[in-house]
Amino acid sequence: MIITVWGQGGNVGKSVISLILSRFLGKDKDKKENKKNNVLLIDLDLKNPSQNIYHNDIKNTATIDNILNYVNITNNLEKIIVNNVISHKDHDVLYGTKMPEKSLYIQPEPLQRIIEEAEKLYKSIVIDTHNVIDNAGTYIAIEKADLIITVVTQNIKDIILFNQNHIFKGLTEDKAIKYVINKYDEKSKLDINTIKELIQTDSIYTVPEFTSMLADMVNARMLHSIPLEEAEMKEINNSISFLVRDKDNEGETAYNPDIDEIKTTKKKRSIFNFGKLNIF
Repeated sequence: MIITVWGQGGNVGKSVISLILSRFLGKDKDKKENKKNNVLLIDLDLKNPSQNIYHNDIKNTATIDNILNYVNITNNLEKIIVNNVISHKDHDVLYGTKMPEKSLYIQPEPLQRIIEEAEKLYKSIVIDTHNVIDNAGTYIAIEKADLIITVVTQNIKDIILFNQNHIFKGLTEDKAIKYVINKYDEKSKLDINTIKELIQTDSIYTVPEFTSMLADMVNARMLHSIPLEEAEMKEINNSISFLVRDKDNEGETAYNPDIDEIKTTKKKRSIFNFGKLNIF
């Protein structure tokens, strides 16, 4: 299963949501049976990669660049992927390019092959993207996605631009899409019902405004190159657990692929509800 996290504007929370989503999906594994992570987070934001920052791993030289160098000259791409992903507690991550200035020269085909080979190694793949779809990384991430998490904010400009984004609508015509309003402010005049009407959807879920503490906490620790403590990560996870569901759609199943082999403990509230897989 491939989950792509995308948003019309910059700094809407795509990277943080990708990270938290990867962690929650990773908790599904049975560590007694399988010590390897079954979730891979790929940073395909070719213009502004940031997962190495959020993972406090800026100096690591294992990036997607190393794999791109071999895509067209090897028949054993799986081994090269394994050698360049970095394992964390709940998930593995493939960091983005160290040469964003050359992102315009990266073609979709090599990235597609990397994703397809990674599918053989992992049960779930989460892809962090750039907001511009003519970027090869974003284009192929949307093209290959089974589910697209579309992050929006209470910013009328971004919503208008989203409605005018015919490329996204053309690529996602037959795709499962889940809309999430990040940093939702109940006091804003641009409320959830107005946004539903503007983007023509019956289902939107919200991340409360107070969860901006997550970004503040991460930024403070990264400034001093100190990794997040487990207690702090638990606090972040707890804050995410209060994600507000759109009450009009409570109990809705947004995405229901044949993933019966994935079993998780049901939560009282869930922002992403696909079949038996309840995240958050």
